[in-house]
Amino acid sequence: MIILLFISLLIRENNSPFEPVKTAKDIYSYHNACVLFGRKTCQSCRLTNKVLLPILKSNKIKIYYFDTDDLRDQKEFDAVLSDFHVEQVPVLIKVENGKYSNSMYLIDENNRIDSNKVKNTILDWSE
Repeated sequence: MIILLFISLLIRENNSPFEPVKTAKDIYSYHNACVLFGRKTCQSCRLTNKVLLPILKSNKIKIYYFDTDDLRDQKEFDAVLSDFHVEQVPVLIKVENGKYSNSMYLIDENNRIDSNKVKNTILDWSE
Protein backbone atom coordinates (compact mmCIF):
# COMPACT_ATOMS: atom_id res chain seq x y z
CA MET A 1 0.00 0.00 0.00
CA ILE A 2 2.83 2.40 0.83
CA ILE A 3 4.47 1.68 -2.52
CA LEU A 4 1.22 2.45 -4.37
CA LEU A 5 0.92 5.73 -2.50
CA PHE A 6 4.54 6.59 -3.33
CA ILE A 7 4.05 5.89 -7.05
CA SER A 8 0.84 7.89 -7.06
CA LEU A 9 2.57 10.86 -5.43
CA LEU A 10 5.57 10.48 -7.72
CA ILE A 11 3.41 10.75 -10.81
CA ARG A 12 1.43 13.71 -9.47
CA GLU A 13 4.24 15.82 -8.03
CA ASN A 14 4.91 19.03 -9.96
CA ASN A 15 8.52 18.41 -10.84
CA SER A 16 7.88 14.79 -11.77
CA PRO A 17 9.09 13.78 -15.23
CA PHE A 18 5.85 11.79 -15.58
CA GLU A 19 2.96 13.80 -17.04
CA PRO A 20 -0.31 11.90 -16.51
CA VAL A 21 -2.48 11.31 -19.57
CA LYS A 22 -5.81 12.82 -18.55
CA THR A 23 -8.09 11.11 -21.06
CA ALA A 24 -7.44 8.15 -23.33
CA LYS A 25 -8.14 10.17 -26.48
CA ASP A 26 -5.50 12.79 -25.55
CA ILE A 27 -2.77 10.52 -26.85
CA TYR A 28 -3.97 11.15 -30.42
CA SER A 29 -3.08 14.84 -30.03
CA TYR A 30 0.58 14.27 -29.16
CA HIS A 31 2.91 15.23 -32.00
CA ASN A 32 6.27 13.92 -30.82
CA ALA A 33 6.17 12.26 -27.43
CA CYS A 34 7.11 9.24 -25.38
CA VAL A 35 4.23 7.60 -23.54
CA LEU A 36 4.76 5.06 -20.79
CA PHE A 37 1.83 2.65 -20.50
CA GLY A 38 1.65 1.14 -17.04
CA ARG A 39 -0.41 0.91 -13.89
CA LYS A 40 0.22 1.61 -10.23
CA THR A 41 -0.83 -1.92 -9.26
CA CYS A 42 1.82 -3.59 -11.46
CA GLN A 43 5.04 -4.69 -9.77
CA SER A 44 7.02 -4.55 -13.05
CA CYS A 45 5.70 -1.03 -13.67
CA ARG A 46 6.88 0.12 -10.26
CA LEU A 47 10.32 -1.35 -10.97
CA THR A 48 10.37 0.43 -14.33
CA ASN A 49 9.44 3.75 -12.74
CA LYS A 50 12.36 3.44 -10.31
CA VAL A 51 14.76 2.94 -13.23
CA LEU A 52 13.20 5.66 -15.39
CA LEU A 53 13.02 8.38 -12.75
CA PRO A 54 16.76 9.16 -12.50
CA ILE A 55 17.21 8.87 -16.28
CA LEU A 56 14.40 11.32 -16.95
CA LYS A 57 15.35 13.76 -14.19
CA SER A 58 19.07 13.86 -15.01
CA ASN A 59 18.30 14.51 -18.68
CA LYS A 60 15.36 16.88 -17.97
CA ILE A 61 13.00 14.78 -20.06
CA LYS A 62 9.25 14.53 -19.49
CA ILE A 63 7.19 11.62 -20.70
CA TYR A 64 3.48 10.97 -20.57
CA TYR A 65 2.18 8.27 -18.23
CA PHE A 66 -0.90 6.35 -19.40
CA ASP A 67 -2.28 4.55 -16.35
CA THR A 68 -4.30 1.64 -17.69
CA ASP A 69 -6.15 1.24 -14.39
CA ASP A 70 -7.24 4.89 -14.22
CA LEU A 71 -8.29 5.14 -17.88
CA ARG A 72 -9.80 1.66 -18.33
CA ASP A 73 -13.43 2.84 -18.24
CA GLN A 74 -13.07 5.44 -20.98
CA LYS A 75 -14.69 4.59 -24.30
CA GLU A 76 -11.49 5.16 -26.32
CA PHE A 77 -9.44 2.84 -24.08
CA ASP A 78 -9.56 -0.30 -26.25
CA ALA A 79 -8.96 1.68 -29.44
CA VAL A 80 -5.88 3.35 -27.90
CA LEU A 81 -4.41 0.01 -26.85
CA SER A 82 -5.00 -1.37 -30.34
CA ASP A 83 -3.80 1.72 -32.25
CA PHE A 84 -0.61 1.93 -30.19
CA HIS A 85 0.08 -1.83 -30.14
CA VAL A 86 -0.06 -2.16 -26.35
CA GLU A 87 -0.23 -5.84 -25.42
CA GLN A 88 1.26 -5.67 -21.93
CA VAL A 89 2.64 -3.15 -19.47
CA PRO A 90 5.06 -1.58 -18.88
CA VAL A 91 5.74 -0.46 -22.42
CA LEU A 92 7.23 2.77 -23.74
CA ILE A 93 5.62 4.04 -26.93
CA LYS A 94 6.95 6.69 -29.29
CA VAL A 95 4.13 8.80 -30.73
CA GLU A 96 4.61 10.93 -33.85
CA ASN A 97 1.79 13.11 -35.14
CA GLY A 98 -0.75 11.30 -32.99
CA LYS A 99 0.20 7.86 -34.31
CA TYR A 100 2.24 4.89 -33.18
CA SER A 101 5.87 5.13 -34.29
CA ASN A 102 7.81 2.64 -32.17
CA SER A 103 7.71 0.73 -28.90
CA MET A 104 9.95 -0.82 -26.31
CA TYR A 105 8.88 -3.37 -23.73
CA LEU A 106 10.90 -2.47 -20.67
CA ILE A 107 11.00 -5.75 -18.75
CA ASP A 108 12.67 -8.88 -20.12
CA GLU A 109 11.52 -12.46 -19.54
CA ASN A 110 13.58 -12.55 -16.31
CA ASN A 111 11.83 -9.43 -14.96
CA ARG A 112 14.92 -7.28 -15.50
CA ILE A 113 15.48 -3.92 -17.11
CA ASP A 114 18.49 -3.01 -19.25
CA SER A 115 18.85 0.55 -17.94
CA ASN A 116 21.45 1.51 -20.57
CA LYS A 117 19.18 0.38 -23.40
CA VAL A 118 16.25 2.24 -21.84
CA LYS A 119 18.33 5.40 -21.40
CA ASN A 120 19.64 5.30 -24.99
CA THR A 121 16.14 4.72 -26.38
CA ILE A 122 14.64 7.58 -24.38
CA LEU A 123 17.43 9.95 -25.39
CA ASP A 124 17.07 8.93 -29.03
CA TRP A 125 13.28 9.28 -29.02
CA SER A 126 13.42 12.63 -27.23
CA GLU A 127 15.54 14.40 -29.84
